[in-house]
Parts: sequence; structure tokens; C-alpha cells
Amino acid sequence: MEDFKVKSKEVFEKHRNRYIEKTKYGGDGAQSKIDNLNFFGSVINDYTEEIIAVGNHYLDKDSSINKDRMEKYLKDEIKRFNSLLKVE
Repeated sequence: MEDFKVKSKEVFEKHRNRYIEKTKYGGDGAQSKIDNLNFFGSVINDYTEEIIAVGNHYLDKDSSINKDRMEKYLKDEIKRFNSLLKVE
């Protein structure tokens, strides 16, 4: 499970950095917020797909990993990623 947690942090940072690089702060006001929301939707979808794929890979690789524990961890990580959404 520790290998998975290291890999999941790498995936989190990759997608977080992608979002931060494209996020507009201030700028056009309402249009900036709309653009950020639209882009975040794309990033969260990509992140969710990748983190679930990584989780499934580790579940297949290591039968000692508890499926329910993995599912909870993935849900928590997706919630944590969602908290990055900027609509300032």
C-alpha cells in the first residue's frame, strides 16, 4: 500500500500542477471564473480516471490490499483534489 500512496501523490501533484498552470486569477472577473470551472472539470475527470486506474493496478498486484480501504482512500483523495477548485 505504501508504493501505491507514493504513486498516488505523484498523480495528485501532476494534475494539481496542470490545473495551477492554467488557472486564471483575477483577470476577466466572471469570464475567468467560468474558464477556471470549465478547465477544472477536465482536470478532475483526468485525475479521477488516472487515480482509479492506479488503485486498480495496485489491487491486482497486491492481494493483501483491502479493497474497501482502497476505495475509501481513493474517495478521500478525489475529495481532496476537488478542494483545489478556485472560483475567487
